[in-house]
Amino acid sequence: MTDFNAPDPNGSDNGNGKNGNGTNAWPMWQRLVLAELERHDKNQKEFCEKADKEHKEINDRITTVITNDLGTIKTEIAVIKTKASIYGALAGMGLSLLIEVMMKVLPHLVANIDKVAR
Repeated sequence: MTDFNAPDPNGSDNGNGKNGNGTNAWPMWQRLVLAELERHDKNQKEFCEKADKEHKEINDRITTVITNDLGTIKTEIAVIKTKASIYGALAGMGLSLLIEVMMKVLPHLVANIDKVAR
């Protein structure tokens, strides 16, 4: 509750009837202003505490999601590396087998070409 017809700090009437009998109402007004300031300060502190709590909760959720996703990505990378190793080994064995077969077969083919050509 705020009354904008504040009493004059010097105790004069100012036409508002607050100090008409010469009493000084300024201490009462000071208490009212101080009470309002304390109320606003309390509201601000509550708001800041609530905002900090929400901010922490959001950060915790984001950290959890990122950690889970990072774990999933690491697992997928390990699977891909394993598959690449297996495929590389199979391709290497297949290529070496092909070369071995060619080294054994080519000399016989070349020798037979000469016989066929005569």
